[in-house]
Amino acid sequence: MKKAQLMAQPFYYIFVIIVIALIFLFGFNIINKLQETQERTKFTEFKIDFSSKVEYIYALNVGSRLTYTLILPKDVKKVCFTYDLSNLKTKVELDSKYGNDFYVDKLIINNNYCIQAKNNKLDFALENKILDGKTIVQLL
Repeated sequence: MKKAQLMAQPFYYIFVIIVIALIFLFGFNIINKLQETQERTKFTEFKIDFSSKVEYIYALNVGSRLTYTLILPKDVKKVCFTYDLSNLKTKVELDSKYGNDFYVDKLIINNNYCIQAKNNKLDFALENKILDGKTIVQLL
C-alpha cells in the first residue's frame, strides 16, 4: 500500500462517523416532530369528539344520560369548563401546549367545573335537560 493511501484511510472513517451522526441527529428530530404531530392530532380528535357528543345528547330525549371516555394529549392534567355569559357558550380549557381553548354550544355549566384526567383519558357524563323551557346539555 502506498503512503498516500494510508493517509487517506482515516479520512474515510471520519467521514463515515460524521454521516452516521447526521443520520441520528435528523432521525431524532423527525421522531420528535412526529410525536408532537400525534399529540396535536389527539387534541383535535378530543375537540371534535367532545363537540359531537354534546350535539348527540342534545338531539336525544329529555332525561337521556350517557357516560363517555375520551383520549387527551399526554400533557393534560385537567380539563376545565366555564360558561361564558357574553356569547352564551361553554369554554373548554385544557392545560396543554398542543391546542387552544375552544367553545361548545348547547352545553350549560352552573359553576366553573374541572375534571382531572386519568391516564390521558377524560371520563364524563352528559345529560339532556329542560331549563326555562329550553333544551340544554349538562355536564355531570
